[in-house]
Amino acid sequence: MMALKEYLLEERKEWFARSLVKRLSIYAAGRSLDIGDRDEIVALTEQFINHGYRLRPLLVDLAQSSLLIPR
Repeated sequence: MMALKEYLLEERKEWFARSLVKRLSIYAAGRSLDIGDRDEIVALTEQFINHGYRLRPLLVDLAQSSLLIPR
C-alpha cells in the first residue's frame, strides 16, 4: 500500500488531482460532465494544486463554481 501512495505522490500528482476534481464535481453536480465543463475542471484542478492539494479549499471552490448552476 505504501508503494502505491509513493507512486501517486511522486509520479502521478497532477493526474490524481484532476481525477479527484472530476469525481467530486460529478458527485456535487449530480450529473455527468460534458465538454463544456472542461475549462472549469482545469481551473479547479489548478486551484487545488495551488492550495497545496488541500481538500477544504477545493470544496469551497467547487461550491462556488459554475458547475453547480442548474442547466
